[in-house]
Amino acid sequence: MKLTISRKLLLIYFFMALLTVLSSTYAIISLYRINHLAFNLANRDFSLLNAAKQMTGIILDLQGTEKKYLILKDPSIEAIYWERQAELKSLIAKTRSATQGDISKHLDRIAALNRRHGDHFRREVDLIRENRLEEAVTLSREKGDALMTDLTQAARTLQKTAEGDIDSRLDRINAEGQKSARTSMFLSTVSLTAGLILAIMITLNISRPLVQLK
Repeated sequence: MKLTISRKLLLIYFFMALLTVLSSTYAIISLYRINHLAFNLANRDFSLLNAAKQMTGIILDLQGTEKKYLILKDPSIEAIYWERQAELKSLIAKTRSATQGDISKHLDRIAALNRRHGDHFRREVDLIRENRLEEAVTLSREKGDALMTDLTQAARTLQKTAEGDIDSRLDRINAEGQKSARTSMFLSTVSLTAGLILAIMITLNISRPLVQLK
């Protein structure tokens, strides 16, 4: 088929439009990936880090409440302990529903240690009610303190995991942004260069017959 002047112009316009669409599509896809990473960073990683810090605070409160009860033997302090333990259970369940993967094993460990410490505290309460204070103190020192140390360490491990995920995701966002910028610049340069070359070729192709006709 013989290419007329109008067809040649349409051809170059179509080619330029195609390059523009490809460049824009890549930019949109890259932006979507970056937004997805940023969404997970804000809604998962930072939430997990905040939850881990809250867990550490609650665990320290539990430890302090247990020691206070052994000294004061006040039922209101016992009630505070169970309230804080229930708060920790609720926080674990809420965090579990918002996370997945390896995080679950850390939450399982924290939940198990929390239950075990609650069992030991309940035993301490029973011993104090039976006026066996020395046995309660011994149980707290030999069993409760070790469980509390493991519980605190588990919460801090969860916190370090969240911090590591944040650093990793930030690095991925930075790398994705740089890659997107480089590729978009490359596609734009190719599009502009190809358009100029085609424009020059078609201009020469059109002007040559006109010169000959003249």
